[in-house]
Amino acid sequence: MLDYSAMQNLGGEKGYFLGGSTIFGVGTTSDSKTIPSLLNRNSGTTWYNLGARAFNSTQELLLYEFFLPEAQKVVLFSGLNNLVAHLGSTHFTHPYGAFCDESSFYRPSKRNIADHLRQYVPRWVKQRALQSPFFSQLVDLELRYKESLRILERDLDIWRILRDSRQFTLWYLLQPNPYWAQKRLCPEEEELFAILDHRQGLRWQAMSQRITDTYKQYATDIEAICGARDIGFIDCNKLLPDEGWLFCDRAHLTDDGNIAMATALNGLLD
Repeated sequence: MLDYSAMQNLGGEKGYFLGGSTIFGVGTTSDSKTIPSLLNRNSGTTWYNLGARAFNSTQELLLYEFFLPEAQKVVLFSGLNNLVAHLGSTHFTHPYGAFCDESSFYRPSKRNIADHLRQYVPRWVKQRALQSPFFSQLVDLELRYKESLRILERDLDIWRILRDSRQFTLWYLLQPNPYWAQKRLCPEEEELFAILDHRQGLRWQAMSQRITDTYKQYATDIEAICGARDIGFIDCNKLLPDEGWLFCDRAHLTDDGNIAMATALNGLLD
């Protein structure tokens, strides 16, 4: 396993995966079972993992810009966090949008008790309302969806500028979701998803259904956005097998899921 400095000193072709927790490796048993690590076993490119937990497309872009590594290939393994954050946010703002765990960012660190109560009580009422399965009636989800696409377009416009100026190939891979992939759930997946339904409550069940229903339009819209910018697009939901224990939850892959994904991607990113 190479650190960043060692990676930069390597010769040969270098590639970078960016994305959220799925490409980071949540759900795997070791770093060696992440998709970039698995690809390194049979690739002329040395792949480096710049995935980060809960990142949306803007955070992925900013992370790359912080390092600006020498690269011949960049792969964005992304898509789900933008939908989850933007459709479910209580703090959606322009031009950034929304990000996971954003409530901590908006919560002041110091406040006297009176000020705290004036802020907390209406926020508590709002949060209780947002836990309702009728959340979609409180937020214009169609508008949020369109705003989410505009944010992605902006981010990919900047990626296009970076690609053209730094001369690397650029791919956008729409990450897999068991319902997007229309996978036949195995017993382990059925049990895990039932536990999640019980713990997360009706609001998240409604959100999950909304995300599932959005898939075909979302994939079509992202493919069009990428096509207009000459960015390669792959829908990873079409690459996974229909059987096996591939998901540990609705976003993250097991070791077998990562192996299946890496096997399917082998040769596609050349």
